[in-house]
Amino acid sequence: MAPELPLPDRIAIHELAARYGNVIDARQWHRLEHVFSADATFELRGFEQPARFEGLVAIRAMLEHSTGHPVAHHVTNVEVEQADGLTTLFFKVIGPGRKGRVGSVDYTDIVRREPDGWRIVTHVATLRTAN
Repeated sequence: MAPELPLPDRIAIHELAARYGNVIDARQWHRLEHVFSADATFELRGFEQPARFEGLVAIRAMLEHSTGHPVAHHVTNVEVEQADGLTTLFFKVIGPGRKGRVGSVDYTDIVRREPDGWRIVTHVATLRTAN
C-alpha cells in the first residue's frame, strides 16, 4: 500500500484545483506557470473539437485565444489519490456561459511536486453530457 499523502501536500493540491479556476477566470495567463508544469499536456474530450496541447507555451496560447471559457469556473468534488507512484487530482467544474447556459466538466489530472510547488503535468478535461 502506498504511503498516505501528507496533509500539507493534500491541501496544496486542493489549492491547485482552485488556482486553475481562478487563473483562467481572471485571464491571468502569466500565472499559468503556477498551475502547469513546463512539460504539461492539456487534452479536451467531448467538446465540439477534441484537442491535445503539449507544453506550457502551447497551453497558454490555446487558453489566451479560446472564446469558449465559461464566465466562471466553480470547482467542486476535489479528490486526490496516490497509486503506482502517481498522484491524481480529480475535480469537477460547473461553469455558467455568457448566454446563461450552465455546463459541467470533469477533470482528471496527474500532478507532481516541483521545486516551486505542486503542478499539473497531465490535464484531461471531459465535458459532461446527459448521456
